[in-house]
Amino acid sequence: MAASADKVLAEHLEIIRADIASLTKTVSQLAADTARIQTSLKQRVGNAAKSAVGAGEAILNEAEKLGGEAMHATARGATAVVDAVEVQIKRNPLIAVLIALGLGVAIRLLSRK
Repeated sequence: MAASADKVLAEHLEIIRADIASLTKTVSQLAADTARIQTSLKQRVGNAAKSAVGAGEAILNEAEKLGGEAMHATARGATAVVDAVEVQIKRNPLIAVLIALGLGVAIRLLSRK
């Protein structure tokens, strides 16, 4: 009987060894897969960061361009208004002086309060 118990124990030990070997192989594969996934994620994040920097630079350049255009348009508009005011002052100097006098009085009255 002892021999048959030893044989059964040996068979169970062999099954356990096979299971341990299989688990070891599975864990090794999971570790390798995890390393590949980690490397892939690092590359994707790096590429996404580079793309984001490129997009940010493009947006900044476009905003800079639009800001410059807006400044030039504003300057042209302001010049046109100043020119129009100068023309009106030359055409009607007495009215211009009276308007300036009225604005000065209004500003003085408002600054007293």
